[in-house]
Amino acid sequence: MENTLKNGDTVLINRAITNPDGVFLIRVGDELRIKRLQRLSDGSLRLSSDNSYYAPEIIAPEALQNVHIIGHCHWHSGRVS
Repeated sequence: MENTLKNGDTVLINRAITNPDGVFLIRVGDELRIKRLQRLSDGSLRLSSDNSYYAPEIIAPEALQNVHIIGHCHWHSGRVS
């Protein structure tokens, strides 16, 4: 999520918001990620990053059991560079 978030930033997660539309902390298998989430019309989930190095991922509806939406990234703070 470089440009929006930088390595070492502190992020406040609102666990009450889990409906995917915005930037969220998610668990995919054993891995934690912060990604932009979008629910698509076919029920799949689009994961994208603000860093163009990472291509968007589409999680098919039948694979969503491997994805846990932890909460919405509500606020962040970081070091001034």
